[in-house]
Amino acid sequence: MTMPGSAQESLPPTPSGDHATMPRMLSRLVLETFPGSTADIDRPLHDDGEWWIDVQLGGRGIPVSWKHDRGFGLYHETEGFGGGPDELVAEPGTVVLRLQQIHAAREITATLSEDAPE
Repeated sequence: MTMPGSAQESLPPTPSGDHATMPRMLSRLVLETFPGSTADIDRPLHDDGEWWIDVQLGGRGIPVSWKHDRGFGLYHETEGFGGGPDELVAEPGTVVLRLQQIHAAREITATLSEDAPE
């Protein structure tokens, strides 16, 4: 697991009693940044539990989790359930930057696969 940015990057403050703020902020940023994308929020049973933001970019999913004491978790390299996030990220804006990079890398890989000789 990696934490992008400087070693000084820390978890953003969460308003007391409203754990939905950060997942909603990320969902809004994803929808503004990626036309045609979706970012559906799955609430935990308890507000202080792990939230999930199901991000779909170009028909491919990149699951993102959020927990108030950990920040955002990106799941882009692992397969299946049960594993931890591939990356931990503190800020919603940084998550969007990583989503742009991951999406671009997937597009390049798909194009190269299509152009490869059989």
